[in-house]
Amino acid sequence: ITFWNSRADIQDKFIWKDEWKYFNVEEDLRHNENEIESIEWVGISFYDNQVIGGGHEQIIIDEAVFGGSKTYTNKKIECRLKKIAQKVMKKIGTKFMGGFDFAVQTFKDNTIEPKMYLIDMNTARYTATTQTFIAMRKYGITDAYFIRKTLRIKKSANFKKIIEENSDVLFDKDSKYGAYFHMFHPLDMNSIVSVFGKDEKDANQRLQRLMEIESLCE
Repeated sequence: ITFWNSRADIQDKFIWKDEWKYFNVEEDLRHNENEIESIEWVGISFYDNQVIGGGHEQIIIDEAVFGGSKTYTNKKIECRLKKIAQKVMKKIGTKFMGGFDFAVQTFKDNTIEPKMYLIDMNTARYTATTQTFIAMRKYGITDAYFIRKTLRIKKSANFKKIIEENSDVLFDKDSKYGAYFHMFHPLDMNSIVSVFGKDEKDANQRLQRLMEIESLCE
């Protein structure tokens, strides 16, 4: 992967190698002719061929590494992204479940409308956060803030004991808050979990308590 500042740069300095068959040019969305306020990476999921849940913001670490997802709070942009997703689904004829990833540019000049780019299409499988929305639909969760993470689990973890000793941290069907485990991969010792809270601060605190269980997380 190489980065170039302009088309002229590529024309003047790019050197083609004979062993290459083709190359792909992608726009760096961190740059725009207008001053950018932020770049948000937002996903929209669908299940039973219908958009499910709200938008989820991808947690990106050091501008490169996917670290999970969380509730996307800009409802105006979320509504627009849902409509775009529905139009794309109808156009390409999606089946059953999947999701779309968008990049959203917002600008310091708030008179300029945000720009939205469809950057990834997952139409042959569900995305990780789809599991969060399936759980929300199942338990009637409508106003909780969620954080979805993949946790590294200790090989010595005893889930029966963890449930007995830390039931207050785990998901409660009545309050609809707490840590909900979707699946566990015994070979990689990974588990996908969604933590539901009253707001972002509460969800983060619940996640931190979960990760501090010494017998559970590495």
